[in-house]
Amino acid sequence: MPSTPSITPALTRHGQRRRRTQIAIWGIILTALTLIAAHLLLPKQDRYYPDIVLEAAENLQISFIHKGQRSAAKCETTTRAITQAMLGFCPDCTIVHARCQQELSPRQLLLLSGQAVDVPVIHIPQGMLIFDATAPGVAEQTCLDSERYSGGAIQCKLPSIAALATALAATSHNPMGFDPSPSILGGLTLLAALTAFLVCGLIILSERWHGRYSHDAVNSGPQKFHAVAVPRIGGLAIACAIGTIILGLDTADLLSTSTAGGYALLALAAVPAFAGGLAEDLTKKVGVLARLLLTMTAGVLASLLIGATPDRLDVP
Repeated sequence: MPSTPSITPALTRHGQRRRRTQIAIWGIILTALTLIAAHLLLPKQDRYYPDIVLEAAENLQISFIHKGQRSAAKCETTTRAITQAMLGFCPDCTIVHARCQQELSPRQLLLLSGQAVDVPVIHIPQGMLIFDATAPGVAEQTCLDSERYSGGAIQCKLPSIAALATALAATSHNPMGFDPSPSILGGLTLLAALTAFLVCGLIILSERWHGRYSHDAVNSGPQKFHAVAVPRIGGLAIACAIGTIILGLDTADLLSTSTAGGYALLALAAVPAFAGGLAEDLTKKVGVLARLLLTMTAGVLASLLIGATPDRLDVP
């Protein structure tokens, strides 16, 4: 009798295509939910930035960029007060402009973030003074003179080659600056370690309820070296530690509103990659390609939400 062709390979291919389609659909849904959560949980607040520029002799410009204000009226009041103070400091200067801006340029954002820059600057609690001139030596000397006249109350930071490279690499997103003291950094490290330790302990103590899903069998692969089945979901402890740190920083008012929001959005952007890894830990059925696509989705979300896009790699 002639043999009947087997339909098993066709069914297998059909099942694989169906599984890939389902993964793609869930990836799209997860991405959409992440964007919706970002929009609902972290609403954008209008910010108004006082921006004042005075021109002195020898083509020297002295600029002041103030941190964002919550209302246009408060920004206008702050701008007028700062302009009067700057004219008192430099009575012979002329006003180039004194205005409120809702959007700063990439270079202004870099300056306001407190990072190294390509011009002499003086940081003050609510913003910074920028000295810019056709002849760099004039700007540097004016900045140093201002430091000397203040009796050391303010410090002039001069540019360097590294600062020039940083400024040239500036992009349109707002850098999320955070410069913790050693004590704060130690406390944050301890808080993260304690959170991860407690969550790991809970995972181990409750494994009789989730072990059938989360356990990694002893003989499930040649790379296994543990003697008994252990939970694979330790990544939950890391995720909880990251969330605790963000909440702790925000609660202790150690971050500005924009920086705290940026870190929260970055955590939200990581949801697709984390969900793919967790699903694989629990089902053992999420393939490498699906997890790679979810990780790429997380990268795209980070770029869209906070502009976390590499601008340079320094690799020839």
